Amino acid sequence: MFRSSLLFLFGCIALSAAVALPGRAGRVVGGSDAAEGQFPYQVSLRSAAGAHFCGGSIVNSRWILTAGHCAAGRTPVNTVVVVDTVTLDAGGVAHGTERIVVHPQYAEGNLANDIAVIRVAVPIVFSSRVGPVSLAAELLEEGAGATLSGWGQTAVTGLLSDHLQYASVDIITREECMNRHGAERLDESRVLDVCIQYDGGSPLTFSGLQEGIVSWGVPCGRQEPDVYTRVSAYRTWISQNTAE
Repeated sequence: MFRSSLLFLFGCIALSAAVALPGRAGRVVGGSDAAEGQFPYQVSLRSAAGAHFCGGSIVNSRWILTAGHCAAGRTPVNTVVVVDTVTLDAGGVAHGTERIVVHPQYAEGNLANDIAVIRVAVPIVFSSRVGPVSLAAELLEEGAGATLSGWGQTAVTGLLSDHLQYASVDIITREECMNRHGAERLDESRVLDVCIQYDGGSPLTFSGLQEGIVSWGVPCGRQEPDVYTRVSAYRTWISQNTAE
Protein backbone atom coordinates (compact mmCIF):
# COMPACT_ATOMS: atom_id res chain seq x y z
CA MET A 1 0.00 0.00 0.00
CA PHE A 2 1.20 3.51 -0.75
CA ARG A 3 2.50 5.42 2.28
CA SER A 4 2.42 9.19 1.98
CA SER A 5 5.79 10.86 2.41
CA LEU A 6 4.02 13.80 4.06
CA LEU A 7 3.20 14.03 7.73
CA PHE A 8 -0.33 15.02 8.67
CA LEU A 9 -2.08 15.68 11.92
CA PHE A 10 -4.91 14.15 13.87
CA GLY A 11 -6.56 16.81 15.97
CA CYS A 12 -7.95 18.53 12.93
CA ILE A 13 -9.56 16.29 10.29
CA ALA A 14 -9.25 17.63 6.74
CA LEU A 15 -11.18 17.76 3.44
CA SER A 16 -11.30 19.38 0.07
CA ALA A 17 -14.37 21.06 -1.38
CA ALA A 18 -16.76 18.75 -3.20
CA VAL A 19 -16.88 19.97 -6.77
CA ALA A 20 -17.99 17.98 -9.80
CA LEU A 21 -15.34 17.77 -12.50
CA PRO A 22 -16.05 17.15 -16.18
CA GLY A 23 -13.95 14.02 -16.63
CA ARG A 24 -12.58 11.00 -14.79
CA ALA A 25 -9.35 9.09 -15.16
CA GLY A 26 -6.28 7.78 -13.38
CA ARG A 27 -5.67 7.87 -9.62
CA VAL A 28 -5.98 10.03 -6.56
CA VAL A 29 -2.74 11.86 -5.77
CA GLY A 30 -0.50 9.11 -4.36
CA GLY A 31 -3.38 6.64 -4.22
CA SER A 32 -3.93 3.03 -5.28
CA ASP A 33 -6.91 1.31 -6.90
CA ALA A 34 -9.18 -0.38 -4.34
CA ALA A 35 -10.34 -3.96 -4.84
CA GLU A 36 -14.02 -4.91 -4.78
CA GLY A 37 -15.15 -5.26 -1.17
CA GLN A 38 -11.94 -3.77 0.24
CA PHE A 39 -13.91 -0.86 1.72
CA PRO A 40 -17.40 -2.30 2.24
CA TYR A 41 -18.57 0.83 4.07
CA GLN A 42 -17.64 3.27 1.28
CA VAL A 43 -20.52 4.82 -0.65
CA SER A 44 -20.86 7.22 -3.55
CA LEU A 45 -23.33 10.08 -3.15
CA ARG A 46 -24.87 11.08 -6.46
CA SER A 47 -27.44 13.42 -7.91
CA ALA A 48 -30.67 12.07 -9.34
CA ALA A 49 -28.99 12.32 -12.73
CA GLY A 50 -26.18 10.02 -11.57
CA ALA A 51 -23.35 12.53 -11.07
CA HIS A 52 -21.05 11.70 -8.14
CA PHE A 53 -20.60 14.69 -5.82
CA CYS A 54 -19.31 13.29 -2.49
CA GLY A 55 -18.32 10.17 -0.61
CA GLY A 56 -19.76 8.71 2.57
CA SER A 57 -19.73 5.68 4.84
CA ILE A 58 -22.35 3.18 6.00
CA VAL A 59 -23.25 3.53 9.70
CA ASN A 60 -26.02 0.92 9.68
CA SER A 61 -28.53 -0.51 7.20
CA ARG A 62 -30.46 2.79 7.01
CA TRP A 63 -27.94 5.57 7.60
CA ILE A 64 -24.95 7.09 5.81
CA LEU A 65 -22.35 9.37 7.42
CA THR A 66 -20.91 12.23 5.35
CA ALA A 67 -19.78 15.85 5.55
CA GLY A 68 -22.21 18.68 6.25
CA HIS A 69 -21.12 20.57 3.15
CA CYS A 70 -22.04 17.52 1.05
CA ALA A 71 -25.62 17.47 2.37
CA ALA A 72 -26.43 21.13 3.02
CA GLY A 73 -29.05 22.39 0.58
CA ARG A 74 -29.79 18.95 -0.81
CA THR A 75 -33.10 17.10 -0.66
CA PRO A 76 -33.95 13.38 -0.88
CA VAL A 77 -35.32 13.99 -4.35
CA ASN A 78 -31.89 14.82 -5.74
CA THR A 79 -29.72 12.60 -3.53
CA VAL A 80 -28.92 8.94 -4.24
CA VAL A 81 -26.64 6.59 -2.28
CA VAL A 82 -24.75 3.96 -4.30
CA VAL A 83 -23.18 0.99 -2.47
CA ASP A 84 -21.17 -2.04 -3.60
CA THR A 85 -19.08 -0.42 -6.29
CA VAL A 86 -15.50 0.68 -6.84
CA THR A 87 -16.26 2.51 -10.08
CA LEU A 88 -18.40 5.52 -10.87
CA ASP A 89 -19.36 4.60 -14.42
CA ALA A 90 -20.71 1.09 -13.77
CA GLY A 91 -21.96 -1.31 -11.11
CA GLY A 92 -23.30 -0.76 -7.64
CA VAL A 93 -26.72 -0.74 -5.99
CA ALA A 94 -28.53 2.59 -5.91
CA HIS A 95 -30.66 3.60 -2.94
CA GLY A 96 -33.08 6.49 -2.92
CA THR A 97 -33.04 8.62 0.22
CA GLU A 98 -35.83 9.81 2.51
CA ARG A 99 -34.16 12.06 5.08
CA ILE A 100 -31.09 14.29 5.31
CA VAL A 101 -29.88 15.62 8.67
CA VAL A 102 -27.16 18.27 8.73
CA HIS A 103 -25.64 19.20 12.08
CA PRO A 104 -27.66 22.15 13.46
CA GLN A 105 -24.48 24.17 14.08
CA TYR A 106 -22.97 23.53 10.66
CA ALA A 107 -21.43 26.76 9.35
CA GLU A 108 -20.87 27.12 5.62
CA GLY A 109 -18.37 29.95 6.07
CA ASN A 110 -15.71 28.05 8.01
CA LEU A 111 -17.13 24.50 7.75
CA ALA A 112 -17.48 24.18 11.52
CA ASN A 113 -19.47 21.07 12.53
CA ASP A 114 -19.05 19.71 9.03
CA ILE A 115 -21.05 16.54 9.48
CA ALA A 116 -24.37 15.09 8.28
CA VAL A 117 -26.26 11.80 8.06
CA ILE A 118 -28.53 10.54 5.29
CA ARG A 119 -31.27 7.92 5.64
CA VAL A 120 -31.88 5.60 2.71
CA ALA A 121 -35.46 4.72 1.78
CA VAL A 122 -34.87 0.95 1.68
CA PRO A 123 -32.49 -0.89 4.05
CA ILE A 124 -29.05 -1.68 2.67
CA VAL A 125 -28.46 -5.41 2.30
CA PHE A 126 -25.14 -6.39 3.86
CA SER A 127 -22.81 -8.93 2.26
CA SER A 128 -19.12 -9.74 2.07
CA ARG A 129 -18.72 -6.58 -0.03
CA VAL A 130 -21.15 -4.25 1.77
CA GLY A 131 -21.24 -3.48 5.48
CA PRO A 132 -21.05 -0.78 8.16
CA VAL A 133 -17.95 0.89 9.55
CA SER A 134 -17.25 1.09 13.29
CA LEU A 135 -16.94 4.63 14.62
CA ALA A 136 -14.10 5.83 16.82
CA ALA A 137 -15.20 6.66 20.36
CA GLU A 138 -12.02 8.20 21.75
CA LEU A 139 -9.64 10.95 20.73
CA LEU A 140 -6.60 9.78 18.77
CA GLU A 141 -3.75 12.29 18.96
CA GLU A 142 -1.50 10.75 16.34
CA GLY A 143 -0.82 7.48 14.59
CA ALA A 144 0.92 5.88 11.64
CA GLY A 145 -0.92 4.03 8.91
CA ALA A 146 -4.39 5.59 8.76
CA THR A 147 -6.34 4.79 5.59
CA LEU A 148 -8.20 7.26 3.42
CA SER A 149 -10.55 6.07 0.66
CA GLY A 150 -12.63 7.86 -1.93
CA TRP A 151 -12.99 9.01 -5.49
CA GLY A 152 -10.86 12.08 -5.96
CA GLN A 153 -8.73 14.24 -8.15
CA THR A 154 -5.64 12.55 -9.54
CA ALA A 155 -3.39 15.62 -9.37
CA VAL A 156 -3.59 19.27 -8.37
CA THR A 157 -5.26 19.99 -11.70
CA GLY A 158 -6.21 16.42 -12.58
CA LEU A 159 -9.48 14.68 -13.41
CA LEU A 160 -11.77 12.85 -11.01
CA SER A 161 -10.82 9.17 -10.65
CA ASP A 162 -13.38 6.71 -11.95
CA HIS A 163 -11.97 3.96 -9.72
CA LEU A 164 -12.15 4.07 -5.91
CA GLN A 165 -8.77 5.08 -4.49
CA TYR A 166 -7.07 4.61 -1.13
CA ALA A 167 -3.87 5.81 0.50
CA SER A 168 -2.04 5.13 3.75
CA VAL A 169 -1.05 8.22 5.72
CA ASP A 170 0.32 9.21 9.10
CA ILE A 171 -1.76 11.24 11.53
CA ILE A 172 0.13 14.08 13.19
CA THR A 173 -0.50 16.00 16.39
CA ARG A 174 -2.97 18.83 16.82
CA GLU A 175 -0.11 21.20 17.65
CA GLU A 176 1.61 20.50 14.35
CA CYS A 177 -1.72 20.88 12.58
CA MET A 178 -2.25 24.32 14.10
CA ASN A 179 1.26 25.33 13.09
CA ARG A 180 0.47 24.37 9.50
CA HIS A 181 -3.02 25.91 9.22
CA GLY A 182 -3.35 28.41 12.07
CA ALA A 183 -5.13 27.95 15.39
CA GLU A 184 -7.98 30.25 14.39
CA ARG A 185 -9.12 27.80 11.70
CA LEU A 186 -9.12 24.68 13.88
CA ASP A 187 -10.92 23.42 16.98
CA GLU A 188 -11.23 20.21 18.96
CA SER A 189 -13.59 18.69 16.41
CA ARG A 190 -10.99 18.66 13.64
CA VAL A 191 -8.17 16.33 12.53
CA LEU A 192 -5.50 16.77 9.86
CA ASP A 193 -4.44 14.29 7.23
CA VAL A 194 -3.89 13.43 3.56
CA CYS A 195 -5.27 14.84 0.31
CA ILE A 196 -8.07 13.41 -1.81
CA GLN A 197 -9.27 16.51 -3.56
CA TYR A 198 -12.87 16.96 -4.73
CA ASP A 199 -14.32 14.09 -2.69
CA GLY A 200 -15.64 15.47 0.59
CA GLY A 201 -17.53 13.22 3.00
CA SER A 202 -15.29 10.19 2.51
CA PRO A 203 -13.97 8.25 5.53
CA LEU A 204 -10.56 8.25 7.20
CA THR A 205 -10.03 5.06 9.23
CA PHE A 206 -7.41 3.88 11.70
CA SER A 207 -7.23 0.33 13.11
CA GLY A 208 -10.64 -0.44 11.65
CA LEU A 209 -12.40 2.58 13.14
CA GLN A 210 -13.59 5.66 11.28
CA GLU A 211 -11.71 8.60 12.77
CA GLY A 212 -12.49 11.34 10.28
CA ILE A 213 -14.69 12.68 7.50
CA VAL A 214 -13.05 14.60 4.65
CA SER A 215 -13.91 18.29 5.21
CA TRP A 216 -11.55 20.91 3.74
CA GLY A 217 -8.00 21.61 2.66
CA VAL A 218 -5.63 23.71 0.60
CA PRO A 219 -5.12 22.77 -3.07
CA CYS A 220 -4.16 19.12 -3.23
CA GLY A 221 -0.62 17.78 -3.51
CA ARG A 222 1.14 20.86 -2.17
CA GLN A 223 2.73 19.41 0.95
CA GLU A 224 -0.06 20.61 3.25
CA PRO A 225 -2.36 18.40 5.38
CA ASP A 226 -6.09 18.39 4.83
CA VAL A 227 -8.72 18.86 7.55
CA TYR A 228 -11.30 16.26 8.59
CA THR A 229 -14.27 16.31 10.94
CA ARG A 230 -13.32 14.27 14.02
CA VAL A 231 -15.85 11.44 14.35
CA SER A 232 -15.26 10.83 18.07
CA ALA A 233 -16.35 14.40 18.86
CA TYR A 234 -19.78 13.67 17.34
CA ARG A 235 -20.45 10.10 18.51
CA THR A 236 -23.45 11.13 20.63
CA TRP A 237 -24.95 13.24 17.84
CA ILE A 238 -24.43 10.44 15.32
CA SER A 239 -26.04 7.86 17.62
CA GLN A 240 -29.03 10.08 18.35
CA ASN A 241 -29.66 10.71 14.67
CA THR A 242 -29.03 7.26 13.17
CA ALA A 243 -31.24 4.99 15.26
CA GLU A 244 -32.74 2.61 12.72
